[in-house]
Amino acid sequence: IVLERRWNDPPATAPAARAHALSHTRRGGGDGGAAFAMGIEFDLNDIAALVSKLASPSPGGGSGMPLGGGGLGKALGFLAQALNTIALNVNVEIAVVLALGDLPPYDSAQPQLAILEGLWVKKGLTLMTKLSIPATCPPRAKFCDFMRKYVPGNPYLLVYVTLKMSGITLGAEIGGVWLVQDRCLGPAGTAHANGRPVVTLARAGLMVEISANLAITVFASLKLDVGRLLDDDAAADFCAGALQATVPLMKKALTFTISISVEPEQLQIEGSMLGIWAQSFGLSFLHFGNLFLSLGITANLGLPAIQAGGEFAIGQNCYLPEAGTENWVFNTEATCVQAAVAVGVNPADMSGNYLACSFYGLTIGNIVGVFLPKDVADGFNSGAPAFLRESGFPKSEDGSPNPQFSFALNPMGESTPVGQYVSCAEKAVPWMFLYSR
Repeated sequence: IVLERRWNDPPATAPAARAHALSHTRRGGGDGGAAFAMGIEFDLNDIAALVSKLASPSPGGGSGMPLGGGGLGKALGFLAQALNTIALNVNVEIAVVLALGDLPPYDSAQPQLAILEGLWVKKGLTLMTKLSIPATCPPRAKFCDFMRKYVPGNPYLLVYVTLKMSGITLGAEIGGVWLVQDRCLGPAGTAHANGRPVVTLARAGLMVEISANLAITVFASLKLDVGRLLDDDAAADFCAGALQATVPLMKKALTFTISISVEPEQLQIEGSMLGIWAQSFGLSFLHFGNLFLSLGITANLGLPAIQAGGEFAIGQNCYLPEAGTENWVFNTEATCVQAAVAVGVNPADMSGNYLACSFYGLTIGNIVGVFLPKDVADGFNSGAPAFLRESGFPKSEDGSPNPQFSFALNPMGESTPVGQYVSCAEKAVPWMFLYSR
């Protein structure tokens, strides 16, 4: 049993969700201060072990615990056997989480529980249950064998209920089902024995919030392997690595999401493309991803509230596959220019008006290397003086942005009317650019 309590440390948001989480965090407005969340997680084996212990008589006679022995003890023993049988066929995870505020996926304030991976934690007391199929079916697990044979992938069902002072939230979702597979067979007994996933139903579900108003949200996300979709499946090396467990199942994974929320006085539509599409459309110099767009229409004004953003890079080999994963990471050794932007406009809510931008690689020498032919760029970088080549915003060793800035009309929902933030690394000779900290 895992018990976690966490205060809100600096966030460690996963890169693939950073832009989309920013969108939701800004719309939520926030309430400042430290967020607090705690949770406890256990599975069906834990419950079966407890029931079995209650049903077991003590070695010296009588019952080991007040409920053991007699007809009740036999009933508890039968229940323990039934729970163990279910646990052979289905992984059942149960968690109880208490949070003082809404926490986006990968926020460090979230309790580190396996069931919460990639999920939002809602404010209040949440009880959730997740059912999934074991990766490898144990002997005599007929239901598990059936699901592994006819439902490819890693299917799951998640059900949850959240209680808070203002009302109750009910939700359910399914996911992890491979809708389309390629012809490359994997090792026998694995999830991809009949082919690697090309299109996956990552998530699909329904959420109902009942309070003074009723809000209904439907959402779905598809995960596509754009790398293999664009590859020639008749090529001799198309199935390379299919039998190796260390090779990622997807070559270039992108997740497309859509969410529609209906409230009494507002309609909210959101869409996103999470992940980086390196060498987009077959162009070796173009890379983009983590795109999001949100439209909200209110009954009173009728004007849309808009949020949009994303990131892109220009250059050769700007992103490289991360070993052993489906992720692509930024290559700090490459000559690339990178930018990310998020913008929100909301006529009805000041906290929804903001602009955030970040850049990487804005030095004269780097820009010349990206946008001019190689022979011209090599001549410039070998002949131009150092103060000219290095003028601008120098690259960071870890690939972090430089410079970056943001502007909000009502930051974090506080009374301060305007908030702004500018950050950039110091440089001795800012010959071409003027900037401030």
